[in-house]
Amino acid sequence: MKLEELKDCLLSIPDADLDNFAKDFIRKWNITPTAIQLLEVLDNIVRYSLSCDLVVQFLDMQLKTVMLNENITMEELEVHAIWRNQMN
Repeated sequence: MKLEELKDCLLSIPDADLDNFAKDFIRKWNITPTAIQLLEVLDNIVRYSLSCDLVVQFLDMQLKTVMLNENITMEELEVHAIWRNQMN
């Protein structure tokens, strides 16, 4: 799957497998999501149990791919994850 297709693919997942709250974040993505956008959705999905495990695994794989494309590590990315401070 091309990253340009990811947004539409995720938005087409039934609400039972990916909650509409998570889809609201996805709707705000660029055509090609950035690593920080993927991480924010993943964090919210895991924290609030908004999807099935398969979606979490799929998004995690996509995040790793985008991180490679952006040449960024998780440690570098976490610095920009400002919502994590609000979650605690």
